[in-house]
Amino acid sequence: MRLIVLLLIAAGCAQDYRVRYPGDDSAPGSLTFAFTSPAADVSLAVNGTLLVDDVHTGRIHVDNMPSGSNDVIVAVGAEEKAMKIWIDPGKETTVPLGSSGVSSIDGWRASFVSLAGVVLYALLR
Repeated sequence: MRLIVLLLIAAGCAQDYRVRYPGDDSAPGSLTFAFTSPAADVSLAVNGTLLVDDVHTGRIHVDNMPSGSNDVIVAVGAEEKAMKIWIDPGKETTVPLGSSGVSSIDGWRASFVSLAGVVLYALLR
């Protein structure tokens, strides 16, 4: 039983991802996406290259980004956002993003609270 509880908790935890953009190292910069709350089903493509696919995270950091204008697409669940981002050589660019998705543990939490309310009502009645 403890193992099941630990696995459920671990499945609901978000982790930060660090990836490296493939390409030459001439004047690279870096790009960080910071989500307002951990998001599930996150995918990231830069200049047509898929770097992150279907992860649960609160932050994505991309090293070795080519300097200049880059086409970036971020998908969170069913929502998708395409943008052009300017990367300065040798500097980090941070993009804050709101995440509308809920974590997988939120559904369990809501079910537990609802069930606890029903039990409490039954006991008080």
